[in-house]
Amino acid sequence: MFDIVMFVGDFLVDCAMILLSLIGSIVVVGLVLGILKSWICQYMQYALGFGGVLITAWIGTPIHELGHALLCYVFHHKVREVRLFNPDIQSGVLGYVNHSYDKRSVYQKIGNFFIGIAPILSGTGVIMLLMALLLPNECNQMITTVRSFSWPSEISLDAVILLRESIEQLFSVLFTAENIRSVSFWIFIYLAVSISSHMALSKADLRGASSGIGTMYILIVLANIVIRLFNIDMTSVANVYFLCNSYLIAMLTIAVFCSLCSFLISIILYGIRSAFV
Repeated sequence: MFDIVMFVGDFLVDCAMILLSLIGSIVVVGLVLGILKSWICQYMQYALGFGGVLITAWIGTPIHELGHALLCYVFHHKVREVRLFNPDIQSGVLGYVNHSYDKRSVYQKIGNFFIGIAPILSGTGVIMLLMALLLPNECNQMITTVRSFSWPSEISLDAVILLRESIEQLFSVLFTAENIRSVSFWIFIYLAVSISSHMALSKADLRGASSGIGTMYILIVLANIVIRLFNIDMTSVANVYFLCNSYLIAMLTIAVFCSLCSFLISIILYGIRSAFV
């Protein structure tokens, strides 16, 4: 009896670790970007007024809200109202998507999670597209570098080390003397800063996402039962997962870096304003 309880406990923990590996990086980055966004908005508003926020918001907010809206349609949620860019000085709201779903639908309940984190996905996707358009050589080098690694078939320290190495390679490719003299590079940086500054997950986003996590966990448990019962080889699926996750983490790293740049700029502007007030 004790062995059975231990087996079930270990199995459920393994399923929880799989769920964490799937959503962990996105949630952590979403929270980090949220903290940075809060600080950036405070300093920028003090330095330049509400217009300071709009310098990046006119690009970043529509991409944020488009992410929500598109995934609402993918998961068959009913979209009631969409405002891609509708800044309100009093509330600080820059845009929003109002939607509803059928609570009896498992598919739509899982959709809550993906709709909640959609700005992270849409933001990283657009940043990667911009990189392909404005810095095609660097984008190709990044793809080649990530594909050159032999990704392990399970989550381990080796996988973490490979991700770190791929990120280091990415920054060595991006920040070169030639790029620093390139107009395209600085256009990319401005657009990436604008997008990443508004990729943060709001409290409403996090509430919506959390409501779908439980359903996702149940599906992972059921999928793992099937895999173990029929002894299905998941090596190829794991390899594809690690490859895709490496691309995602590389783009998330750029997003965090760009947000940090925006944060530093806001502090500098805040310091200049404070010096003259």
